[in-house]
Amino acid sequence: MFKRLRTLVLVCFLPMIAFAQQPNYTANEFVPEYNEEFGYGTNMGYNPPYSDEQIAEIAIGKTSDGIHGAGVNTLRPGLWEFFLESWGYDIRTSTFDYYGELGMKNNVAIVGYPSEDHREQYEYCEETDARIFKNLWTPIWDNGENGTPVNDTNYLAVYLYKLMPLYGENIKFYEIWNEPDFDYGGNAWKPRGVEGNWYENDPDPCSYALGAPIWAYNRMLRVSYEVIKHHNPDALVCTGGVGFPSFMDAVLRHSDNPDGGKITEEYPLSGGAYFDVLSFHSYPHLEGIRTWDLETNGFKYERHSDKAAQLYVQKKKDFESVLAEYGYDGSTYPEKLYITTECNIPRKKFKDHIGSEEASKNFNMKALILSHKEDIKQYYIYNIAEDGIPNDYSPEFNFMGLYEPIMDKEVYTHEYTNGGISFKTTAEVLKGYTFSKTRTEVLNGAEFIEGAVFENAEGETIIAAWAETRVDESEEASAPITLAGEYFNETTEVMYWDFSMTKEAFPLSNPQFTLSATPVFIKTTPVEDEDPPYTPPVAEETRHHIYFDQAVPEEFGNLQTFPNPFTDFITIEVEEMNAIEIRVFDGLGRETGVSVDRSDVKATIETSNLSNGIYYIEFKKGDAVYTKKIVKSNEK
Repeated sequence: MFKRLRTLVLVCFLPMIAFAQQPNYTANEFVPEYNEEFGYGTNMGYNPPYSDEQIAEIAIGKTSDGIHGAGVNTLRPGLWEFFLESWGYDIRTSTFDYYGELGMKNNVAIVGYPSEDHREQYEYCEETDARIFKNLWTPIWDNGENGTPVNDTNYLAVYLYKLMPLYGENIKFYEIWNEPDFDYGGNAWKPRGVEGNWYENDPDPCSYALGAPIWAYNRMLRVSYEVIKHHNPDALVCTGGVGFPSFMDAVLRHSDNPDGGKITEEYPLSGGAYFDVLSFHSYPHLEGIRTWDLETNGFKYERHSDKAAQLYVQKKKDFESVLAEYGYDGSTYPEKLYITTECNIPRKKFKDHIGSEEASKNFNMKALILSHKEDIKQYYIYNIAEDGIPNDYSPEFNFMGLYEPIMDKEVYTHEYTNGGISFKTTAEVLKGYTFSKTRTEVLNGAEFIEGAVFENAEGETIIAAWAETRVDESEEASAPITLAGEYFNETTEVMYWDFSMTKEAFPLSNPQFTLSATPVFIKTTPVEDEDPPYTPPVAEETRHHIYFDQAVPEEFGNLQTFPNPFTDFITIEVEEMNAIEIRVFDGLGRETGVSVDRSDVKATIETSNLSNGIYYIEFKKGDAVYTKKIVKSNEK
């Protein structure tokens, strides 16, 4: 519904925007279209002696000076009020212009953070100072009484009004604060029905970063939205890197009314009316890698890159669900856009968290590929480089970065982490390609195979795919895939995770290919039909090729295989068992030779000698063949 209305609404509003002090619309009527290239972003950190200009250079690269980059095309700097008030509002203009000269586009700017003179002095909580602007509820506009359309006593409005003309050309997304919902009290995680949860209780100012009621954040969104849209209707106003769907629920059920956020005639709209983009943060190592198992009365761990990637995607879907509950699903109100402005997992293990070189390398690729798939417009990795400052409270954050530590190192001696190489490879390989939902749906019909399909204007396709791992603290997995039709011809080649370093693409002469837990990129260029049709040579191999796109043939009736995952035995139940031939293959297609004990309707496969991993049971009855993927895991 709203997709069709957006253009009409914009045409109707534009003539009025040029003359009005404030926009005469909200995000309840209109969210700008955004069809720019995917944003491969990074947070910049603080890394002296590198200047911010030099950080940008090593992010995007500067070939004219021999400076290698990491595939980044967008940045997330800050423009805090306290900094600009101290040093002058134009202090960073040349730096931001340089970002543009390097090719950085559609940057995010974190805005907010008042100077001490402009900070609210009222104490909502004895333990914590409020971190909001003073005079938030004074009128935003004053009819030009002081030479500007904004009210000079509304400090947030004045700050943004002064900032926009200086930096607006190099900013697309304005993040209102950073992590306003950072939770000190442990209630943000709680589901509905649990005491203190934020879905049914307002966040206590003493227990989260803002130090003020939730309706104060909504007021910040409203003031920011009106001033930013006054300057540039196409600019995108974002939430401030939020981490909890429960916080978003609180934003959406309150207005910016200083009287408890009540919805009234004077304050008829909730916080959802005043942002275009939901910017969120995800650190999967903190968000569900372990769960409580009632059967064992202990924790069950899933410390592998696929679980981390699933948690990242689930975080976005959880936010979508909350927004849909309040009508932001494209029917009642326009859908929001999504960006991820902080995300990563560590490459070293601390406590019970996930952490390894392989997991970090794989996760960076999977998170980027799945961001395309889930229509997340930008992804900002944390961080440009690993931290050179010891962090005893959360040391795992010291081991997240595109580069090894650069603080106190000679400038331009930066060295990639493996995660940095895999990030760079993904960005460089997929540059110029767009995600294809239709093609991807075909790929994702395969069990235990994940990925996405991309295409460009020339008709070239790239399959980005991997075998999903299911074993705790393991990055081992395998699954065969058979390329067919437009996805395989004499041009087909595969690029591995370190392609950005090696620049080697390997031709594929066989349509059967075995995936591992590390994503690969399989590229095919269309060729003109030949007469006779091209027939690829098939190398002689000892492994058994297993096709992944199978349905259960009707010849096998009500075939049941359990358990899955299995440990020492697999049980099979089906009518006329004796008429069925059964064989078991490993992930590489090699027959295992396990014994099968059968009766008329049941068979048992003894698997105690098999190691953990992926296997395939092939059932054959006459000309009918069916292959079932199974997983062995000794995890209870």
